[in-house]
Amino acid sequence: MQRTILRPWMALPALLLVCALAYGVTIRQQGFYWDDWTIVWYIHFLGASSFKAAFASDRPLLAWIYQVTTPLLGESPFNWQAFAVITRWLACAALWWALRGLWPRNPLQTSAIAILFAVYPGFKQQHIAITYSNAFLVLALYLSSWGFMIWSLRRLSRFWLLYLISLLLAIYTVFTAEHFFGLELLRPVFLWIVLSETVSHYGERLKKTLLLWLPFLAIDLAFLVWRISNPTPRAQITLFERLTSDPSGAVISLAETVLRDILTASFSAWSQIFRLDWLSAQPPGTTVRFVVIALAAAAATGLALIFAAGHRRDIDARAGLRWAIPAIGLGLFSLLAGGIPIWPTNLRLELFFPWDRFTLPMMFGAALLLAGLIELLNFAPPINMALVVVCAGLAAGFHYQIALSFRADWLSQRDFFWQLAWRVPGLEPGTILLTSDLPFEYDWDNSLTAPLNWTYAPQMQGTELPYLMYNAESRLSSGLPPLDKNTRIQEYLRITPFSGSISQAVVGFYQPPGSCFKLIDPQIDQNLPEKPRYFKEIYSFSRLDLVHADAAPPAQPPLQFFEPEPPPNWCYYFQKAELARQTGNWNEIVELGEKAFETRKTFTRKNVYELLPFIEGYARSNQFDRAYEMTRQGYQTWEKMGATLCLLWDKISADASLGAEIQSASKEIHEELKCSE
Repeated sequence: MQRTILRPWMALPALLLVCALAYGVTIRQQGFYWDDWTIVWYIHFLGASSFKAAFASDRPLLAWIYQVTTPLLGESPFNWQAFAVITRWLACAALWWALRGLWPRNPLQTSAIAILFAVYPGFKQQHIAITYSNAFLVLALYLSSWGFMIWSLRRLSRFWLLYLISLLLAIYTVFTAEHFFGLELLRPVFLWIVLSETVSHYGERLKKTLLLWLPFLAIDLAFLVWRISNPTPRAQITLFERLTSDPSGAVISLAETVLRDILTASFSAWSQIFRLDWLSAQPPGTTVRFVVIALAAAAATGLALIFAAGHRRDIDARAGLRWAIPAIGLGLFSLLAGGIPIWPTNLRLELFFPWDRFTLPMMFGAALLLAGLIELLNFAPPINMALVVVCAGLAAGFHYQIALSFRADWLSQRDFFWQLAWRVPGLEPGTILLTSDLPFEYDWDNSLTAPLNWTYAPQMQGTELPYLMYNAESRLSSGLPPLDKNTRIQEYLRITPFSGSISQAVVGFYQPPGSCFKLIDPQIDQNLPEKPRYFKEIYSFSRLDLVHADAAPPAQPPLQFFEPEPPPNWCYYFQKAELARQTGNWNEIVELGEKAFETRKTFTRKNVYELLPFIEGYARSNQFDRAYEMTRQGYQTWEKMGATLCLLWDKISADASLGAEIQSASKEIHEELKCSE
């Protein structure tokens, strides 16, 4: 076979372009999610030096990277999103470089693997940018360790320098992130492949492979001893306990898990890119952007493969098969090795948040397996290239879909914290915001504790957290004892603890779209018909006296992230009316109502309870006809509102200062709503 290779390094700018298209289109519209909130809170309040103590318990070497990157990139979501794209590209470039050394005669295949690795659809947490830009930076260093080891055998004049660099990078990366520990089993395979070109005798080749692998094996064993003696709080090793209690059952279960996870991380992950039905529910602009991204990524991939392949003549029809079959085997072995850190623990691998993060060490195996299967088809090179192009383009478009879901989550965060600030201008320190059924796809209560404290303690000193967001669902659904007023809650955001009690809590729920944040008044809201999970277990703990209505200045979410404040809308007027009801400012509710009902005329089951503060405000302002009209509207919207409306009118009519007219109105309402029943 004769060929001319046209600058295979052109794969690197193509990889950067593909990464930019797949992950960079929406970076100006993204924010912070999940663990990133805690990290950026540390940057702002404790400084980069705090990461040494923060990561000391599980990943002490990771602190070094954070102490370098966080001062450089600061608190800007855009900076981190852009950096995440760059570090992902660096990891792809490191892999491409390593594979070029492993298979120098297969530039087309190595470029295809690197591009498929770049757009791998099983890992969908790219926009959790602080966490994963640093994770991809570690991965880039780890893959560079592969490259230095491989190229040390191809540049024998610099063997010891390159080999030593590989060892040092392996020590740092393996001890920094345990995700890549299993991939260390690939090193002897790489050594065997490279040595096979110069050492034909199997025994001699095996000896050299083992000698060269031995220092890396020592690193791996040292890490294993260290990790077992210093277990990470992120997971528990449960395999040994399972093997002890039920050996055969544990082995069968483990085998089933391994097979399922390998299929999930490979075939199921790639199959996602062909599901395009989500576009039918999108506006035309979104569909157009999806098509443009997919086509542009496909074009960049095609150009990279053309440059990598060059002009070929006299192609050996069996060449593809000779590379494909061992590549498929190595891809399967890589998937198996990548899952080793996961399977002995109580963690699991899925293709949805947050469990898709465990596909990270399987990305290489999934990309290699797909490239090998395409090559196994043994079509003409243009057809094989076209298949890679299609997969890369659709995968880039798939990541645009994921970016849109992150953007929607960010807008929900913004809406939630502004509504919370409107309703709760100040909050007593030591208070727990108790909630359930959180609607955020990429945020949990422990991560949202950071912006909660940022909102209500913007000048905080020290490390003791004054506020906590606590999701009762995560506790009660896991079989823990039910909550009561004496339940103590102690949580840690690494080195920042919170200590409090359920006796000092406010209960709030947020169920968008279509409804506003609701802070619960246990006297009125106990019979709300549209209840989130575990409402009955926690609503009675809500203490509105912990809300400081006259806080000066009133709380604001951190403006550098959530600015600008949304213009007044229905939820703004509702929150202000709820606050005015708490303070007994009935005239203010009437004034708010005049503006509020210009923004919303009709109600649904999901939001009809939002009429309550206005009903009470109009009734206590002697505008009984308007209060009566809204009561009927609420009851007609959903009859199950009847119990709550009856309680509200009982409370209103009990106020003797309102005179006899209120009694007459209340009696009429009681009869129409059948309150006695």
